[in-house]
Order: sequence, then structure tokens, then C-alpha cells
Amino acid sequence: GLGGKAMIYKGDYLAAKDMINRGINVYAEKGRTDPVAIVYEGMPYLYLNDIENAKRVFNRVYEIDPENSWSIIGKTYIELITGQFTSARNRINILEKRQIHDSEMVYRFAHFYSFLGEFDKAIDALEYSVEEGFFCYSYIASDPFTKPIHNNPRFKSILEKAKIRQELYVKRFGAEIKSLIGMPS
Repeated sequence: GLGGKAMIYKGDYLAAKDMINRGINVYAEKGRTDPVAIVYEGMPYLYLNDIENAKRVFNRVYEIDPENSWSIIGKTYIELITGQFTSARNRINILEKRQIHDSEMVYRFAHFYSFLGEFDKAIDALEYSVEEGFFCYSYIASDPFTKPIHNNPRFKSILEKAKIRQELYVKRFGAEIKSLIGMPS
């Protein structure tokens, strides 16, 4: 799973899809149905604009556990991509009430709010995400789902903070960590 996630963060969605699918097959053989792993299985399809396969994956995770936050996140992506903004907004409201603190999960809110045109909220979610430990600079800098906020001055300062944090992280933990956070070696 980590290798596929790193490929997503590098923007290599085809490689991510292949790597994640290999990992999912291993998961399936062991009977694992981890919602976060399945959501990441669907992410490359979203980025590749393969809506049918994204729907297939996100609906599968939703059927396994519709109350899981990752399951709701997957369903929200599908609704946003297919223009079902009212039901997506209702799901986002459910997630907001849960007061999620996981920085990588909060980053999804930057996507959601960008899709909805709520750019100040998207920037706030991004800032919280980076402050709390999700500082994958190259991914944040090039993420097509947050494109609408990339020219915002706050975005640029948050991105700079992510870059500095990533550099400090690599300096502290060494070069082998680079591939896990989507950096070229």
C-alpha cells in the first residue's frame, strides 16, 4: 500500500494503480478489508478520470462499512466528481461533525472544499493538514484537485511551510524515507 500511495504523491497515477492493485490482491487473499487501503485503491482512478472504476472501488468500501470515515470520504469523492453536490455536502457535514484530526484525512477536505468552490475552507483544511504533519510537498504543489486554490497567497505560504517541513523530515530520517513521501531519490 505505501508504495502505491507514494506513486499517487509523485503524480504517477498509472504506476499507483498497478502497485495498489497488486497490494489489494494480497490483501484480498488474506481477507483484509481495510477501508483506508481500499480508498487509496480508488484514488488513482479519480486522478485518471476513470469514474466507473473509481465508483466501483468506492462503492465496495462503502458496502463493507458505510459508517467508516474513509468509506464516507470515498462516497463523497464520487458525488463531487459526478456533480451530486447536495448529497456530497451532507456527507461532508457528517465528517465535519466527527472532528477528524488525522492530517492526511483532513487533506481530503481541501479537495472537497475546492470541488465545492469553498476556497477559504479549502485553504484552512490544507493549512491544518500541513501543520499537523501532512507535508508531502510535491503532491500538494501539483495536486489537480486543489488547483483552484494554487494561486491564493495563503496557499503559497502553506506550500513553502510544507517544503521546509519535508526537507527537515528527510534530513532527520534520511534518504530512504524520500520514496515514501513522494520525493525523487
